Amino acid sequence: IGSMYLTLLLLDHFAQESKVICVSSCCHYYSDLTVKSPVILSDLDLIKQRYFKNFDTKHMLYSCCKLMNIYFALYLAELFKQKYPHIKSASLHPGAVNTNFFRHLKYFKSAKVIFDHMPIFWKYICKNTEQGSQTHLYLCHMPFEQLQSGGYYVDCQLNLISRKAKDVNLRKVMMDWSVSEILKRANESDFPEFRV
Repeated sequence: IGSMYLTLLLLDHFAQESKVICVSSCCHYYSDLTVKSPVILSDLDLIKQRYFKNFDTKHMLYSCCKLMNIYFALYLAELFKQKYPHIKSASLHPGAVNTNFFRHLKYFKSAKVIFDHMPIFWKYICKNTEQGSQTHLYLCHMPFEQLQSGGYYVDCQLNLISRKAKDVNLRKVMMDWSVSEILKRANESDFPEFRV
């Protein structure tokens, strides 16, 4: 919600041929989002009950967030087509990157143990940080007219999204909920209408 809110607040300040790049993940394929998810996501206690039980459920929450990033890129693509033709959006999967991502995540202790005690293993199956940043850089430097707005990129190529990511009805439910959550926290009279 925070990154979505910030992006929407900045839209009127973007220069010509600007891009919004959302970092997603192939983990979005495993998301369990449904049209009933806003009920859970609107209540911190329900989030804890549903997603903070064990590593698998915590990873599911991560997958849901990554699906939402794809939804946001697709939502923005529609919004930009209607109101901001000088901006495009895209999402990407950077790949499995060997970083210290888990260093402060107390809810992912088991993953931290694996990363801390098997560094040589991760070195050979993961990208290093330079390799992991290539798709980000590729999209940032790609000529504006070549970027497919709303596209999902992996290893510097346009790629397929999951069936759930293609679900227009679920995307609308989740984006409507996100916008409503933002409007609860904003002065609605000063905030433009972003429903598409």
